[in-house]
Amino acid sequence: MAYTSSSFIILLLSGLLVFAFLPSRAKNPALILMSLAWFSTWNIYLPLVLIPVIVIHHYCALKRKIWPAVAISILVLILLRFEGTSLVVGSSFYLLILLAYTLDVARGKSSSLTVEESLLLGSFFPMMMAGPVVRSETFLSRIKNAKVSWESMVDGALVFSLGFLKVQFLHQTLQDLSYHYARQENFLLICSSTLIATLGVYVSLSGFADMGRGIARAFGIVLEDAFRPVIFAKDPSDFWERWNRTVAGWFRDYLVFPSLLRWGRKVPAQIILFGAFVLLGLWHGFEILWLLFGVFNGLMVVAGSAIRKKWGEHFSGRVLVVFLLMGNGLIHVFDEVFHQGEHHWLEKLQQAERLGNISLLFYVGIILLIVVDWFQEKSGENDFYLKWPVSVKRTIAIVLFLLWVLMVDHRAPPPQDGLPLYFNL
Repeated sequence: MAYTSSSFIILLLSGLLVFAFLPSRAKNPALILMSLAWFSTWNIYLPLVLIPVIVIHHYCALKRKIWPAVAISILVLILLRFEGTSLVVGSSFYLLILLAYTLDVARGKSSSLTVEESLLLGSFFPMMMAGPVVRSETFLSRIKNAKVSWESMVDGALVFSLGFLKVQFLHQTLQDLSYHYARQENFLLICSSTLIATLGVYVSLSGFADMGRGIARAFGIVLEDAFRPVIFAKDPSDFWERWNRTVAGWFRDYLVFPSLLRWGRKVPAQIILFGAFVLLGLWHGFEILWLLFGVFNGLMVVAGSAIRKKWGEHFSGRVLVVFLLMGNGLIHVFDEVFHQGEHHWLEKLQQAERLGNISLLFYVGIILLIVVDWFQEKSGENDFYLKWPVSVKRTIAIVLFLLWVLMVDHRAPPPQDGLPLYFNL
């Protein structure tokens, strides 16, 4: 059940109503049941896969067994990916979340959870569409104080609606522009098409991540930002501190740092960092394009670090960020061709040729995106607008939410109704 569907609002509103009047002891089970119900709308058998995986990780953590948890995670991820799209929703995220929990407990960095807490950690549905990858103790400390209130619902509706409108007004038009420019004979326009493709992916993923965070906030649960404004990235390393940064943080904390501690004296740090990006590419998908994605991003980050080390303040990594955006956009274009076929690709090109005049809403949306990203960058907070007076937030939230209701089911982006675009979750 996509966040863009009208049926989802029924599940959410009924869940909020029940959750608000439940005693504290019943709230975690209610969230678990709601999450499993959400998973079952994608595939009725998905909870039957999810629950055993969570329980196995739970007992691996209790017994301090790391490698069985790693093996079962890799096996399940492979099986889910080759099974087809209907079983894959969120698999990469909940496996990373469960692995982080198991590794933290086994290394004595976190306390073990109850079975109920583990089930909630591994299934909480607002995290499963586009992140973030949370850590167990942080997540559970916020769950304990979860309480539905008028302000939490206003804040949640505001964050959710802004994310939804970002996707609806910008994503599809950016994709159409990318196809349109890709067909031109002008070299600059072709290069622009790759940049626009990456921007379209950013809008889609960050928009859906905002929707997930908005849903959680309506329940009184604050999830960390999965994305930060990427257009302000100073170099490739900074880019990966912004682009799905909780995933990048997972690979940094659980692969790069431990590997540096263990093999840092024998293996150059650049090789370890590069290897982590190769694995990050394979995490996206077991295909040659995603292997190239990992190799390309690894090379860019390593090159950026080496140049910065040599040139220091005289080095501006923004040029490398542009190449990074173009390269990732090109990989996305090839992925579209390989997954959807050349015929489908030509149909999209023909549709893009008829693009005509871009809607005024698109221009307004782009300007607002830049303005909001600028304020997010300057304030250091994605949700800076939540500090505004409640009356102002309430008015904006009602307007945006009504706009969402009017648009729902009419222009829901097809990629997200099946699988999240780009990450192939």
